[in-house]
Amino acid sequence: MNALKANWFKLTVTLLALGILGQNILLIWQTRELRKRLELTVNKEFTPGEVLPDFAGIDLNKQYVKIGFNETHKKFLLITFSTGCPACHANLPNWLALSEKLDRNQWQVVWLSRDPFDMTREYCSKKNISDQVLSEFPLRTYNLLGLRGVPQTAVTDPHGKIEKVWVGQLDDKGWSDVASYFSSQQQVVSLGSP
Repeated sequence: MNALKANWFKLTVTLLALGILGQNILLIWQTRELRKRLELTVNKEFTPGEVLPDFAGIDLNKQYVKIGFNETHKKFLLITFSTGCPACHANLPNWLALSEKLDRNQWQVVWLSRDPFDMTREYCSKKNISDQVLSEFPLRTYNLLGLRGVPQTAVTDPHGKIEKVWVGQLDDKGWSDVASYFSSQQQVVSLGSP
């Protein structure tokens, strides 16, 4: 009888150990899958053809503002930036020139800051950015907009479908491509590196 109890005990302990091992293997696999998904979301860049959903953030008046696609006939110029980003600083003069030259009956310009509200407002004030600026995004929106990797300059149609994207610090060739794109959109734009 003792031998039978000992065998049952060994069998029970063995089954418990195998169950725990199986659970650990499953958890490791799930963790790897979640990391892959998170990396795809966090390290995201805008992609031509991608359709952005409506999103919202805090504007320079500390108001919660929604950017609603399909609410206007205008195209959108989206500029993602950070106040401490050297590439953003390099792009700034041409971003401002581009924004200034766009017909506001056809375009809505939205600057998307990855920084906190106070830093963003101070930076925009110093740099004379007078367009709509949003910051303080919820994490899901922050990831959706690819704000971990700035700068990005993107154009969407009125429905939020991304038509064109320029990533990083743009050189003369990059700004020439931007100018060509906007010229083809019936917008006369002349840009060059400062």
